[in-house]
Amino acid sequence: MKKVFVYAEHVCEKRKLDAIKVEVYLKRNGYEIVDNPKKADIIIISSCGTTDVYTQQTFDLLDRFQKYKAEKIVIGCVPKIDTEKFNEKFKGKSVATDEMEKIDEIFLDNKIKYCEIDDANVVYPHYDDGLFKNKIKKVLIKYKVTKKIYVRISTFLLRLVVGRNHLLLGNLLRLPLDDIYFVRTSWGCSQNCAYCGIRKATGKFHSKPFEICLEEFKAGIDKGYKRIFLPADDTGAYGKDIGRTFPELLEALTKFEGDYKISIYAMNAVWLVKYVDKLEEIVKSGKISGISVPVQSGSSRILKMMCRYNDPEKMKEAFLRIKKANPNVELCTHIIVGFPTETEEEFLESINFVIDSKINMGAILRMSVKSGTPAENIEPKVPEEEILKRAKTAQIILKKHGYKTIYSKSGTTFGGKK
Repeated sequence: MKKVFVYAEHVCEKRKLDAIKVEVYLKRNGYEIVDNPKKADIIIISSCGTTDVYTQQTFDLLDRFQKYKAEKIVIGCVPKIDTEKFNEKFKGKSVATDEMEKIDEIFLDNKIKYCEIDDANVVYPHYDDGLFKNKIKKVLIKYKVTKKIYVRISTFLLRLVVGRNHLLLGNLLRLPLDDIYFVRTSWGCSQNCAYCGIRKATGKFHSKPFEICLEEFKAGIDKGYKRIFLPADDTGAYGKDIGRTFPELLEALTKFEGDYKISIYAMNAVWLVKYVDKLEEIVKSGKISGISVPVQSGSSRILKMMCRYNDPEKMKEAFLRIKKANPNVELCTHIIVGFPTETEEEFLESINFVIDSKINMGAILRMSVKSGTPAENIEPKVPEEEILKRAKTAQIILKKHGYKTIYSKSGTTFGGKK
């Protein structure tokens, strides 16, 4: 029986769900999943290529795991987003995000095919037992009592900073998200943002069948889950390819009986504005606890250059209508600081947009130009020191309006309202 080590710590929940599906696929075909790369015959590394910083993390991991004799396989976004650099760095096998079913071509003897495996619904950490700190963490979560204490203390401290329902809770502390159930509604992205390379990796947008979404959701409720997240790269686009709409799906989900709350992740602004009438009614049900809408800028000019929805006033109106319909809904957004040509005034427009829209929490993303995107050719670039200055200024201003913020190693500031 071959042993496989899967590493998926530094990736988003969507790629973690892919990694867990791969684990199930291999287990059902007779492979053993191990927690120490030293014991593995095969090491599978999930990759993120959102920014060049994350791409470099993948390359660093390849260097780190080079000392092990195991065969290395890379899955995720980097093989498609940074193809040239990736091929120079890595000569082994890989499977890109939009072609995950091709993993069957690597494991030719598998009788059960990848497409026969259900989508994953629970995210758990992929620990590397080769690191001492992870050995300690694994001991803490091994037993119910110590795990309960560890998770409660860790999440309590982080929720003071980023808010109760923020999806980053698990990523920041590498926590086992046992209390969250995920229903992925679609794959791919219908947007074409000037700074983003994710579309290269995720491929053409396609929705999960309506009935399957309902079945997975009900299964989560039946298992006793209280917090259910709807993650996708372009959540609000759900149904456009199958004759459905995202509000239709939400209406159906909120009709299920039970003590649960739904959080909506990555609903692009164009869909918020388009569906605000329906969403306004749906949030009144009290079943929606949070909505994440990455607007990216409060400046119409910058939004046009980003190839994003570019009417800040309509976005603000939509946010305020949702908040008025249900003041308990936590609104979350992303703002990019230092997009090429951004002026000081346009930066302040973004900060004022967050405040005026009564958004509860936000992420201030320091602009990192992704190689190969249109933004790479937009001049002039905002100097790195100015970007850092603006990010710190945003932190100070938002704090005065009741926000707390922390910095991540990826150059991102996460904010949560008190």
